[in-house]
Amino acid sequence: MGGKREPLARFTLVYLDGSHDPDVVWHEIERLRPRVVPGGYLVVDDTDWFGGEVRRRLDAGAGAGAVPFRVRHNGKQSIIEA
Repeated sequence: MGGKREPLARFTLVYLDGSHDPDVVWHEIERLRPRVVPGGYLVVDDTDWFGGEVRRRLDAGAGAGAVPFRVRHNGKQSIIEA
C-alpha cells in the first residue's frame, strides 16, 4: 500500500455513455480524446440519437485538425482510435 498516488490523466480505453445531447457529447469527446494514449480507444454509445448528429461531427473531424483520429461505427456506438 506504500505506492505513489497519481491522478488519472491518460487512458487506454474510455467508454462514454452519459448525456445524449449532441453538444454535451461533443464537448466530452473534445475533452477526453486528447487524453487517450496513441493506440487507445474512445467508445461513444448511442451516437445514432438525434438523427446521428454526433456521428456526422465525428466523420467530419476524423483525419483533420492538429491530432487526426480514425473513427468507425458499430451499431449504435462509434469507436474512435487515437
